[in-house]
Amino acid sequence: MKVLRIAIWAAAVLALISAGFLYFLTKARLAEAGATAVAEAGGGGLGPAPSFQMTDQTGSPFDSASLRGKVWVVEFFFTRCTGVCPVMNRNMKKVYDALKDFDGFEIVSISVDPQHDTPETLAQYAEQYGADATKWHFLNGPKDEVVRLSREGFLLGTSEVPEEFVHSNRFVLVGRDGQIQGYYNGTDEADVHQLISDALRLVREEAAPDGVG
Repeated sequence: MKVLRIAIWAAAVLALISAGFLYFLTKARLAEAGATAVAEAGGGGLGPAPSFQMTDQTGSPFDSASLRGKVWVVEFFFTRCTGVCPVMNRNMKKVYDALKDFDGFEIVSISVDPQHDTPETLAQYAEQYGADATKWHFLNGPKDEVVRLSREGFLLGTSEVPEEFVHSNRFVLVGRDGQIQGYYNGTDEADVHQLISDALRLVREEAAPDGVG
């Protein structure tokens, strides 16, 4: 009987491990798939957003704890990027313009080229988009931390080639509860419009800014 109980316990543990692996694998595949991955309304999200500490474009420390209770969007980019980044950030500007007047909404743009993208460089870049540093945070952090956040924290595919860090083109929406609510193609107009719609729904669920809504 003891052997049987051990076998049943081991099988249960293995099943839990397998289920967890399948969950995160599925989430990662959804994040990088062509279609948008969005949590069902009231469904609790796609998993928790990771915590992190970096430096913003003003040279001030930035702690993700400051995002608690807020709706926020995160992306990975770098200022010297001439490929998808300009398209992504033109689209992120649309998100910013649509939601900047809501007190409970912020944007986080994390550089994958921290050696070049100093706070001063990020500040100059942010000016191109008219970004309020209290609402749209351009962040610099250690390279290994950025890689960890992208790959393990937000489950976004990345790869490294000589002199370049290839990052995802996805925007990630996080709800007030810290749960990831959706993955959106930052270069696709329809996806960006869907992100704006989903973010507006989330910020309006609890509160609207003065004179808005």
